[in-house]
Amino acid sequence: MNLVKKDRSRLTAAAMGRRSCDLSIENGRLVNVFTGEIYDAAVDILDGVVVRIRERGERPQLPSAHVIDAGGRYLVPGFVDTHLHVESSLMVPENFGKAVCVWGTTTVIADPHEIANVVGVEGVQYMLKSGKKQPIRLFQLAPSCIPSLPGLEESGAVFGAEEISRLLDEEDVMGIGEVMDYYGVSDDDKRMHDIIAEGDRRGCFIQGHAPTFTGDRLCAYICGGPVSDHECVGFDELYAKRRMGMYIDLRVHSREQARYLMKAVEPGIFQDTVAMCTDDVNAYRLQRLGSLNRSVADLILEGMDPVKAIRSATLNGARENGFSDVGAIAPAYSADIQIVDDLSFEKYPHMVIMQGRLIAVDGEYLGAPAKKADCSLGNTVNYVGINGPDDFRIPAEGRPLRRVMVVNKGYEENTPVYEDLFCEDGFASIPEDRRGKLNYICVLNRYGKANKTIALYGDFGLKKGALASSIGHDCHNICIIYADPEDAYVAVEALRACGGGVCYSEDGSVKALLELPVAGLMSDMPLDDVAKQCAEVENEIARQCGLEFFSISMLIFCTLPVFERYTPTDLGVVDGPRKKFVPHIF
Repeated sequence: MNLVKKDRSRLTAAAMGRRSCDLSIENGRLVNVFTGEIYDAAVDILDGVVVRIRERGERPQLPSAHVIDAGGRYLVPGFVDTHLHVESSLMVPENFGKAVCVWGTTTVIADPHEIANVVGVEGVQYMLKSGKKQPIRLFQLAPSCIPSLPGLEESGAVFGAEEISRLLDEEDVMGIGEVMDYYGVSDDDKRMHDIIAEGDRRGCFIQGHAPTFTGDRLCAYICGGPVSDHECVGFDELYAKRRMGMYIDLRVHSREQARYLMKAVEPGIFQDTVAMCTDDVNAYRLQRLGSLNRSVADLILEGMDPVKAIRSATLNGARENGFSDVGAIAPAYSADIQIVDDLSFEKYPHMVIMQGRLIAVDGEYLGAPAKKADCSLGNTVNYVGINGPDDFRIPAEGRPLRRVMVVNKGYEENTPVYEDLFCEDGFASIPEDRRGKLNYICVLNRYGKANKTIALYGDFGLKKGALASSIGHDCHNICIIYADPEDAYVAVEALRACGGGVCYSEDGSVKALLELPVAGLMSDMPLDDVAKQCAEVENEIARQCGLEFFSISMLIFCTLPVFERYTPTDLGVVDGPRKKFVPHIF
């Protein structure tokens, strides 16, 4: 699939020197992702397309309208991020694109299943509309699992084949997003079969998500339609998926991850099916470290050959998604080019060129500056049946004690862990000397249904106050981890008032608040504002709670039931892979 419209006659004339080009980049060191070579070269560009690579001092027959002197710097293709959720950046697409392009990313394949879980098709359409106001190539996928596990959790929308079909007909929707119900696919569940069939009917890309799958399950999953996976967690799994022909989207957020993933990437002669993605990167990390460049940098620091890392982050990702003119610097390819001082990727590129247009220099975006975005989705925090602190307590129901499940313990042993809580004044309570070792966790439906689950969470470390978030993957019900029910009530009321976000309350008042009014997931503000607010909230929460470190991610993934663990949802505590509820209170 070609992404750039081409006038072949104009391009061939320019390649033959019969027509002047729009831009030439002179004195570069070209990183060739086809052969693995690095050599002196110049690049001629017309209509946003590379028309000629000149070597050995060759000069153009006609002068170009504009010339950039690379000054001996490296010429690297723009990065292709094969899987991410724009919502995780805490920014809307128009501000996300302006923030990520300065780090060298020029093509992104996004799955908007976060906002789809909140407001359905309308949310995806908002992401598409906002995405047209930014400089990079930003594709969306039709979210496949809304909600991720029907019947075990409730969200703001439900997608079946009809909704997928409607979205696949939208411009800039290029396939089906990560198919998270991996057991459903391998068991040929009708819902998943019908959703994938909509993609098959159109010949669309079908993105995968199948952690831990190997053997028969993996083969069945691949036969079911998905072609990629970004959830590999170990050598055996990753290498097995490579052997079965799956595309592997390396998700590298640290040098430690880079180290163990490399062990499964390096074996074998061919690495054509290894691409790269970021998945979830918030504004604070994006501002400080970048995006896919940071993943590439970590792999190189751990010993991967720089050209192999670059190829994974460019050409391999383009080919995975069926793009035939993106991911390399070569004739007939889109002129998406980074000009970089070295191949460490730990700092901004000197220049970023997107389809022949200079869009960033030394970390500064050259287009219209990011600003407060428009959004008409309204307030999506709509919980019911909460009238005060007692609604966040565990009622005694006439018993002297209640046995309550500690949801983050015991899954590997297939033996749920319970704690006995003594009851007083009509409610069961965590003993004072157990605060921090035990906290309450509540998942509260925010879509107008009186669904609520309260259980226990072990070793979170919160000795006072309450943390609440309207980000709670993937249904994005409100998740609260708390020591004090009074503060839990204060925190959720603050979220309702501002339309969603992350809040810490203590002693009856709000101490830190990150406002995310766009579907309760994103800010309408630019990167610098969001990053500053995110850092302030995380640091304040860590300080107030006496924690060495706090990240919003410590809270927002507690409610994702597709992983192999016990997970609280608004309907109960779930054993996600086995698709069943587990008794959580006696």
